Amino acid sequence: MPTSTVRGFPYPLPSDPLGDADQHMKDLADFLNNFVRGDVTTVNLNNSSSGSQAVVFPTAYAVAPKVVATSSNAHYICGITGLTNTGFTLNIQRRDNTLLTAGVPCFWIAVPT
Repeated sequence: MPTSTVRGFPYPLPSDPLGDADQHMKDLADFLNNFVRGDVTTVNLNNSSSGSQAVVFPTAYAVAPKVVATSSNAHYICGITGLTNTGFTLNIQRRDNTLLTAGVPCFWIAVPT
């Protein structure tokens, strides 16, 4: 019978049959798929140097996770506000405050605390 760590990671016991290894791997993969979440969210700027976009987690966390965001474009800074267990607001700012109309991708990852 599989068990899990304090954080909920499932793992088999030495007494578990080897024939169940594929199911144990699937259980771990499913757990990790829901444990760590991330995506690329486009924040639209409309004749502005900053913008924001609401992000909703596909499944709510038990408590608000840790979230990190960044842009692959050095002209922009991404940040997080309004973090809850169901989502957050992704904010972007152009470093030189140039006004423009564009969609800027921000990469984010969420991990439970």
